Amino acid sequence: MGPLILDAVTKRALEKQPRVIAIGDVHGCIDELQALLRRCDYRPGDLIVFLGDLVSKGPDSLAVVQMARELGAMGVRGNHDFEVIRWHQAIKSGM
Repeated sequence: MGPLILDAVTKRALEKQPRVIAIGDVHGCIDELQALLRRCDYRPGDLIVFLGDLVSKGPDSLAVVQMARELGAMGVRGNHDFEVIRWHQAIKSGM
């Protein structure tokens, strides 16, 4: 009876509380990010937290950033993210 009670409690907790999915080092790889979210069984209401390096290296950093915004994800800035922002600011200022 113990495992059945635990399963019921877990199910209720998942229904009431969003899951937190922490993801690091996406590096602009949108296809891999989408596959990972499917594998995690992402559902609307889950909280996604990016742990740095969302952009750079991969083929589609823009799509990754757009998806993160659409999902309402949170995140911390990684060193690659910082460098892309710094590069963008330098171009805007004419440096």
